[in-house]
Amino acid sequence: MSHLGRRLTALIDGELGATERDRVYAHLVTCAACRAEANELRALKKRMWGLPDLAAGDDLTQRLIEIPGPGAPAPLPGRRVNRRRGRYVALGVASCVLAGLGVTAFTVGGSPPAPGPRVTPPIEMYSAEHAITTGEVPVGGPAVVPVPALSSSSPAP
Repeated sequence: MSHLGRRLTALIDGELGATERDRVYAHLVTCAACRAEANELRALKKRMWGLPDLAAGDDLTQRLIEIPGPGAPAPLPGRRVNRRRGRYVALGVASCVLAGLGVTAFTVGGSPPAPGPRVTPPIEMYSAEHAITTGEVPVGGPAVVPVPALSSSSPAP
């Protein structure tokens, strides 16, 4: 970046007033770096003016012109949208087929296996063990024998 900053580009574009333009020229006489940058900017501007204008029939220009403004209706779907729609339809059909195969396999799947031997735990033993560890009297039928709770103040036998 030069010492002049934006004033240098304003000079090249002809945007400076007479007083400011004289100050910039006075600086260019003493500063070789700013003088070189000014020459480069002039060459760049010359090259840019030499570029051909884009015709209105240019593909990019035509697409930019066709972009709807805010609040305008959306354009009709193009070819890409149709391809995506086809992919989504195919994916949906494949999902339905797989779900149908899963339901059919579950329905036809066969009878459940025969139950194995039934294991019944001895409740009386577990109730007594619970009463010993918690100090509570178990609730149960006549087969359950209540165990007195141990208190911390009484000595252990």
